Amino acid sequence: MKKQIQSKAPYPPLTEFALGSDRYGYDLGYVMIVGAKWTIGITLIVVIFRMLFSIIISSFIYSLNNKIFNIIKTIFDPFSVVPQTIIAYFILFRILWMPSDGFHTPFWQRAVFETFILVILAIPNVTVHISSEMRQVEKELFIEASKTLGSSKPYIFFKHILPHVYEKWILLYGQQFITK
Repeated sequence: MKKQIQSKAPYPPLTEFALGSDRYGYDLGYVMIVGAKWTIGITLIVVIFRMLFSIIISSFIYSLNNKIFNIIKTIFDPFSVVPQTIIAYFILFRILWMPSDGFHTPFWQRAVFETFILVILAIPNVTVHISSEMRQVEKELFIEASKTLGSSKPYIFFKHILPHVYEKWILLYGQQFITK
């Protein structure tokens, strides 16, 4: 008895595989799970670097005098109006869109470049936001009392400002993870 081929790849959903298959017969559900680990991993790395660099830079920027801080804020505020996704799309389109003859660069180079661009695009906005939060806390009366009692700037920063903005950083981390 001869066996006959009933059908060939690509299979429609719910026949051979729950989500169907690609033209080579691979399960699309499995392919999406494999791709998701890279997407989530790169997103975590991007958000961690965004927050880390922004916190370091804003710890220096928040203490600048008002005139310089307002100039920095004026320069980077327009970037918060234009969605960073659009800017990233135009920069990364040629790198991440596969040409018909395949990619000419290895995956790790494309992933590093994408991570770099996505981190650099967000640092100005996140830095200004974190610096503004720090400046708000610095205006509180307990900071003035601590200065009057002779506390140093590092002491005020680590003992008074950081505990008040730490929770906001956690929320900002979650927001950056969602909007990446």
